[in-house]
Order: sequence, then structure tokens, then C-alpha cells
Amino acid sequence: MDVSETIRGILTTEPERNVMEWQGKWWQRGSLATFAGALDKELDRLGVTKDMAVALAARNRPNHCYSVLTLLAGERPISMLYAYQAAESLARDITNTRFAVLLLDEQDWSETMAQAAEDTGTPVILLGALPEDGFRTIEPKVRGDLSQVLRQPSCGIEILSSGTTGLPKRLFHPASVLFRSLRGNLAKPAEEPDLVFWPMGGIGGNLNLAVAMSRGVPFILLEKFTVEALVDAIRRHKLSSVGLTPTMVRMLYDAGVMPEDVPSLKAIGGGSGPLDPDLQDKVEERFGFPVIWAMGATEFCGTIISWSFDLHKQYSKTKRGSMGKVLPGCQVKIVDPETDEELPTGEVGRMMVQADSGGPDWIRTTDLARIDEDGFLFHTGRSDGAIIRGGFKIVPEKVCETLRLHPDVAEASVVGIDEARLGQVPVAVIEPQPGKQPTPAELEKHLRGHLAAPQIPVRFFLVDKLPYTASTKVHVAEVRKIVAELMAQA
Repeated sequence: MDVSETIRGILTTEPERNVMEWQGKWWQRGSLATFAGALDKELDRLGVTKDMAVALAARNRPNHCYSVLTLLAGERPISMLYAYQAAESLARDITNTRFAVLLLDEQDWSETMAQAAEDTGTPVILLGALPEDGFRTIEPKVRGDLSQVLRQPSCGIEILSSGTTGLPKRLFHPASVLFRSLRGNLAKPAEEPDLVFWPMGGIGGNLNLAVAMSRGVPFILLEKFTVEALVDAIRRHKLSSVGLTPTMVRMLYDAGVMPEDVPSLKAIGGGSGPLDPDLQDKVEERFGFPVIWAMGATEFCGTIISWSFDLHKQYSKTKRGSMGKVLPGCQVKIVDPETDEELPTGEVGRMMVQADSGGPDWIRTTDLARIDEDGFLFHTGRSDGAIIRGGFKIVPEKVCETLRLHPDVAEASVVGIDEARLGQVPVAVIEPQPGKQPTPAELEKHLRGHLAAPQIPVRFFLVDKLPYTASTKVHVAEVRKIVAELMAQA
């Protein structure tokens, strides 16, 4: 049974059964069925055929989750847009890629979005706050040419990648692949609900939601992660396990949460970046249960490397700091970054992956790693200098490209600095145009018109001239030294 068929079964059975909790209130399957029927009918009225991609600027809110489930049940392709960006950036998304229709939260409707929708002839369905609020449709005066809209060969979800294999790009995952990636995620007590708090615009949130539907259990929806909300959900629903990012684990530990605060919790899982081994030791010592870490990527529609309870019991001390072992259905090899020749066991190189969920081809990542004689993979860094800010991967070159668009900027370099809660944060060093002195406020305003909030540097430093290599490239290692000195003086 695939994802679409599973959701259709939920829509048509036991309408009184709970399906979603939001802010302490439950909604039943009948409310989902009513919403789904109305939205599907509206898409038909707008002439949106089953192969036309429906754009969704997704937030972790009830009608956004209901929309995803409706589209999957109706076997319609979804294109996720990043909602947490400036209106100008979101408007560019629907201008650069023509969609048959855009689903948008009422909060995100603005003059900028209205103009972009009118210019492109795109109908916009504005989602209300709660299922009973439904939606309303804004239609353009002149409808765009439907022969030019994005189409997909099957039902599925298109998501902006995190940058594991290079600059972020849009990746389409067929529903059949999505379901296949869930098979290792279903080992929970039969009636335990699932927690949905990873962002719905990314692979994590959608997998959270799909897991709940595949298990036939309700989900608890959180708009954003807070320690208080997490602890409350664990206590009220007696959750046995949760999946967190490294930043979330740090926040949980630093908040002083104790075992008696979450008595039902038996394990913490997670991913999105390496976990500090010292922090893992502290968490395991405090709670007395294992932290089961994993590694995956949007490109592979989920996890490719992971620990298990058995591996943890046997190797947690001797393989400390490892990301775990390669999962069934995946292959990993470590290659020379220049030649792609496979390296001997234990040597550090670029990671290449072949995963059933991602297709038959080997994919080059920008991750640097080594695999030891027992098959454990150790992540050692990234060849692209990516900065992982609270689980959000930032490719510095994308930020630099955008900074160079500012008329007062001649050149720019962006590097990561350590930050206790988020792991790393970006800092920009600017070489201004002759006679110009752009202020941090001007540079930040410029970036916010193009980039997502996590990509915005926390500090901007101006220097007379950036350091360069003999090949006239910015010397990143020297920039790091400059940043260290400037931060010490700040």
C-alpha cells in the first residue's frame, strides 16, 4: 500500500477518530475529509490537472498539513516553497517557476505577493488558521498559460535540498520513494502518536507527517520547537522517543530537563548534522538511555547512515563520534576529492552515496568522511565549507554571491564561527567598492530580500582588502584568522 492509498483510507474510515492535535485541541478525521474534499474540488474548478505541481509555502500549521495530505491523497505533485523568507524572495519563486496554483497562509499574503500572482496569472488559495476556517481563493484578472506551468510525472513532493551535494537545488521525490523511505521508521508502540515539529518545508517535516499516516496514528503538531512544548508533548502523550537536531539536544540539556520530567522517554534519535560527542555523553549519563544518531539528506529522501540500539550497546564507547553504519538499501564509498578514485579503509575523502530511495546512480556529496575497518562512518567536515546553523545548512558561496549584488560591495567572504546553542553561525567579511562604506543594516536589508533568515550573517566586518591566493581566489583560511581577531576585539 502506498502513501496516497493509505491517506485515502484515513479519509474514508472512522471520521470520529482523532487525527491531529494543535495547541491542546484535537481535530478528527472527519475534519480532514471535509477539508480535503473542498480543496480537491477547488483545484478541479481551477483546471489544475493531476500532473500540474501545486506550490505550497509551507508552515507548521493545521491547514498546511491538511493540504499536504489532501494533495498526496489526490495523487497530485507538491512543490514546497520556503515560507520563512522575505515576500520579495517568495514572489521571485513563483515568477521564476510558473505554478498552476499557489497555496499560501493568510499571514503571508501581501501587496508584493498579490502583484507577483497577478503578473504571472497564478491563482492563490489562502489558507485559514484552523480547519474550520477553510480557505479562500484569489484569482488573477488574466489566467496564466497552463501549458507553461511546472508538471511532474507522478504524485510526490519537490523540496529544496539542504546542500549536502552542493548548492541547494529543487529535488522531486515520487510518493513511491517517500513510502519506501518510511519502512525503517515505523518501530514504535502501536498507538503512540507522532510528533510533527520539523519544518514542513523540508524533508524532515514531511517524513514526520507521512510516518504518522503510514502508522495510522494521530499527530501532534508544533509550529516551532521549544523545550517547553516538547516536554509538554512527551508528558501528555507518554512519548517513548523523539527525533531532534543537535541544537535541540543542546537546548534540552541546557534547560535542565531531568528524567522525572519526561518519565516515558526511552530514547532520543536525530540527525541533520553531527552531534558533539561530549554533549551526547552528558545526555546519556543524565537520562540513562541511548542517543541514536543518524545521517541523511533531502537528496536521498531520508536516512542513509545510522546507529541502532544493538550497535549502541556494543560500540558506543569504542566508536564514539561516529555517525553509525550504512543502512540496508544504501551504499557509501569514500573517494579522492579530485579523481573520484575509491580510497583505502580509514582514509578521509569525499563521500559518495547510492541509495535505493534516490535512484541507481552514485551521487557525489560535499561531505568529508572516513569509514573504519568495522564499517563505522566518521564525518570529518565539508568540502564546500558549509555552515550548519541549528540544523540549517548554509553554503557560504550563495551568501557571497548575494552580497556581491550590492552596489557597494566589491568582494565578500562568509565563514562560520562556533556558537554554543546553534553550533555555528555565519559571519561576513566585506571588501567594499572604492570610496564606499556600506553599513551592517544596509547589507542585512539587502540580504533579507534574497535569502532565508538562517542564511543572514550575525556580523558584518569591512576590511580594506580581502586576502587572496596566488590564483586570485579569496583565501578562506586567512579570512578565518581575520574573523578570529575581529571577534576578539569586538
